[in-house]
Amino acid sequence: MDLKPLTKKRNRSVLRLLKLIFPAMGIGLLYKIYHKERQQKLELIDGLKNGELFWQSFFNNFQPKNKKTKFLEITYGKKFCGLIAYSELKILKFKILFLKFFALKKSYQGQGLGSKILQRLEKIAKRKNCEYIWLLASPFKKTKYFYFKKGFKRYFWGLFVKKV
Repeated sequence: MDLKPLTKKRNRSVLRLLKLIFPAMGIGLLYKIYHKERQQKLELIDGLKNGELFWQSFFNNFQPKNKKTKFLEITYGKKFCGLIAYSELKILKFKILFLKFFALKKSYQGQGLGSKILQRLEKIAKRKNCEYIWLLASPFKKTKYFYFKKGFKRYFWGLFVKKV
C-alpha cells in the first residue's frame, strides 16, 4: 500500500469515489467544484471551501493560511484504490490533523487496508505534532464501528475524534 500525491490522471476515478462519499451531491456539482479549483490552480477540491458542504467549509476557518489541504491517492499493487485528503487545524491551543476525505473502492474494503491507512495518518499526525485526529464520517453502522474499533470517539452526528 502506498500514499502519494494525487495526480491529474486520476480525475475520473476521484469523481467516482467522491460520489460514494457524498451520494446526495450530483456528479455535476462535484465536477463543477473540481474544475473550478483546477482553473484557479488550487489543490483538488480544497475542502469544498466555497460553502458547498457546511462542515467542510466551517472547519476550513481553522486551517492556517500557509497550510494547504493534502490530497493523496491510495495505491495497492500499483492500482488506484482510494483517496484521502487531510489538513492541519489550529483550534484554541490544539493542533489537529483533520481527515477531510477517506474513500476506498468497495473491492478493497474489509482487507485491512483502511486500518493501515489510519496508522499512517497517526504517524503523520505525530510528526506534525498534532494532538488529535478529527474526521467527519457517515454515522451509519459499518462506518462508525470501523472508527470505534480504531479508537475514535463520536462527539456529535459524524464528528469522530482520536487523541494521538
